[in-house]
Amino acid sequence: MDKKITSKQVADVGEFGLIKLLTEGLSYDAQTIVGVGDDCAVYEVSKGHYLLATCDMLIDGVHFSRKTASPFLIGCKALACSLSDIAAMGGRPLFALISLGLPETTAEEFAQDLYVGIRSMCRDYHVSLVGGDTVRSPERVVIDVSMIGDCPKGKYVLRSGAKPGDAIVVTGYLGSSAAGLEIVSGKQSESDAERRSELIEAHLAPEPRCAHGVFLVENFEIHSMMDVSDGLAGDLGHICEQSKLGARIHADKIPISETLKAFCDSAALNPLKYALAGGEDYELLFTLAPAELERLTSRWPDMFEIPLTHIGEMDANIKGIHIISAGRRERPLDAQSYEHFRKSRERE
Repeated sequence: MDKKITSKQVADVGEFGLIKLLTEGLSYDAQTIVGVGDDCAVYEVSKGHYLLATCDMLIDGVHFSRKTASPFLIGCKALACSLSDIAAMGGRPLFALISLGLPETTAEEFAQDLYVGIRSMCRDYHVSLVGGDTVRSPERVVIDVSMIGDCPKGKYVLRSGAKPGDAIVVTGYLGSSAAGLEIVSGKQSESDAERRSELIEAHLAPEPRCAHGVFLVENFEIHSMMDVSDGLAGDLGHICEQSKLGARIHADKIPISETLKAFCDSAALNPLKYALAGGEDYELLFTLAPAELERLTSRWPDMFEIPLTHIGEMDANIKGIHIISAGRRERPLDAQSYEHFRKSRERE
């Protein structure tokens, strides 16, 4: 018998509680290797040939604002979310279906420019746009992206495979997107034009790490991986939970750009807060054996310009995430992710 729905509101259970409620008891056929719970579902089409499937919904006023972002950038970001999910599995994006909900008062030019951004990302990441749907939305613009990818050489990586002693590694810089969001939403200000532009660009024009994910999975034994979409603390918490391990990270090793540091210095803010809890960085967070890390760090600079940073280790003897401060003080870290429906965790 289906579980009885109580009189609680979704705000009472939150996004993750709602997902658990709706998906409890789901069953899969033998070809569905991974269902709900990772960045993508994994489906075995034929022996050793896997397809990845993901979808993301973006709503005006929640994930973007038409007041602060051009339709071109909104279109780019809509694709970036799903591309990053494919990258997090070490996959290669193949094709996408886009569904739009538009108020009837939406300018035709907005829809056209939105699709210029969508097509631009499809071109840059070699994705075919093969269909979708359009409907009238009563109030807000809604964009839904479904994306299919595959796994080169039949390899994919889950969140659940981390091993004790694994090095925890992240690509790029963390926290800049969250600072950019606070600037465009008016919660913070930045008088330096160059810093303002760089932080806003990090929020509105993220770059999914598809090539980086494929490189990692094809050349190294990556044990677990996901993208940083809800903040380092929350996303590493997912790896810990699904791998049934703890993690110890070093505050002074978390990669924060000089631009974000300068912004925080000028406003008396803590850049670590943005890196740990900000979200929407769309960098790759992964774990691998220390010996593999040595090989990786020797090859990475020849392949990519963005930094690669070893921030900690997985540990079977602790629960959750512990963070070590610059003064060597160790404390447990709240691993809460951004969560839809939770009123105290709204992005805007």
